[in-house]
Amino acid sequence: MTKLKEWRKEHAELEAAIKAGRDVADGAVAEAMYKLAIGHTIYQDDIKVIDGEVVVTRLEKQVSPNATACIFWLKNRHSELWRDTYRKELTGADGTPFVDLGELSLDELRLAAKLGIQNETRQLLEFDENRKDDNTDGK
Repeated sequence: MTKLKEWRKEHAELEAAIKAGRDVADGAVAEAMYKLAIGHTIYQDDIKVIDGEVVVTRLEKQVSPNATACIFWLKNRHSELWRDTYRKELTGADGTPFVDLGELSLDELRLAAKLGIQNETRQLLEFDENRKDDNTDGK
């Protein structure tokens, strides 16, 4: 164990100060990421020498929103809405369905069959395929 780790265990105020510092740093990074995501304004001084005199001009520049920062922010802050993949649990711990398979689309049923949720899914797929065939009757 390093000396710092020992001190942190022995001195609660040191541990609290380290955690507080991390919180401040995390907040600063979150603010910077937010600004990148939505775009922001920066100000710069343009310094020139004109006719022997120093002229300082304050410039205002717009920083455009950054799509990657937007994606990162949304995936981390609202992952339930913005994640890349979605999982639909089709069976409970004991293997019995806790989703009414009759409510799934044909594509979802095919996926369930591929994933090995075989018995009920295969029956529903066969029923749906037969129903689709019955509805086409050469039309």
